[in-house]
This record gives sequence, C-alpha cells and structure tokens, in this order.
Amino acid sequence: ARVALDFDRTLATTRAGSEPVYGKHGCDEELLALLWTWRRASLVLTRNRHTRAIREFLERHGAPPGIEVRHVKKGEAKGAALREGLRPGDTALLV
Repeated sequence: ARVALDFDRTLATTRAGSEPVYGKHGCDEELLALLWTWRRASLVLTRNRHTRAIREFLERHGAPPGIEVRHVKKGEAKGAALREGLRPGDTALLV
C-alpha cells in the first residue's frame, strides 16, 4: 500500500509553488497524523520544486523524519509517479 499527499493547498497552506515558511504557512494536523500512521508507505507528491524546504518545513511541523518528498514535473501525471514501484495487487491513495 502507498499513501501520497499533495503539498500546496492540501497538506500545507502554501499556494502556487511558493517555498514554505515556518510560522507563515500552516499544515493540516490530521494529514500529518496520517503520515505517521502510514510512515513506511507515505510520501508527498508535489509540483512545488522546493523539495528540501518542504521536507524541513514538514518535519518542523511534526512529520516523520526523512519523509519522502517527490517533485512531479508539469505535464507528468501524479498518479503515474504514485504507481512507480507498486507490485501487482498493491493499493495506492492520492490525497
């Protein structure tokens, strides 16, 4: 199984690919809890290119250390990125 969360306007209050700023932007606490519950199977898929800043921002907000943050280029389907590495019969959820 795999759980993927979108970053901008879903997991965080950032918009339009802006770099997240701790203290200015917030995180959805329930989705952060989901990352902990599924920490071995969760990742963040985003079109936002600031992946290192996103990881640090999420960790400061209490996300599991080392959470995978993957940049998905414009034109590339997030679903395709989510399916990478899945075995036949695996289930995936993109929020």
